[in-house]
Amino acid sequence: MLANILIPTDGSVPSQRAAEFGVKLAKLSHGKVCALYVADIGRIISTGDSIFPYDGASPGSIDEAFIGLQSSSLKEGEIATEFVEELAKSSGVPCEKLVVKGYPASEIMRVADENRMDLVVIGSIGRTGSTEFLLGGVAGRVVQNSIVPVLVVP
Repeated sequence: MLANILIPTDGSVPSQRAAEFGVKLAKLSHGKVCALYVADIGRIISTGDSIFPYDGASPGSIDEAFIGLQSSSLKEGEIATEFVEELAKSSGVPCEKLVVKGYPASEIMRVADENRMDLVVIGSIGRTGSTEFLLGGVAGRVVQNSIVPVLVVP
């Protein structure tokens, strides 16, 4: 039975398709969904490096930039998880929203395991548009390493 379905989202079209499918599965199985957005700390750090090469930048300005990037990423997470929540609500499916900071694949697997999810429903290609499905993308890493079953939606 699919009582608990984790739907990681980054707001991309593929993750929205995965959310639609995950919510339908939850409705059919009388289950619930958990919408998860991971604020990618790797992306925040690499973006910060490109903004501030550290030559002449004050520690305060660097801290402010990172705080701004984190805040922006967390706001993206609220928007992405609200999309899933609205889908679930319109289908009569209970939905929990989580926005966390970390490395996406690791956090998806941690949340799935710790919350005893029955299934992870994930889009095949995220916001970066990377087509490296089994060569290093988030979905590929989750498929290869998750102890929870994973359904990939193209």
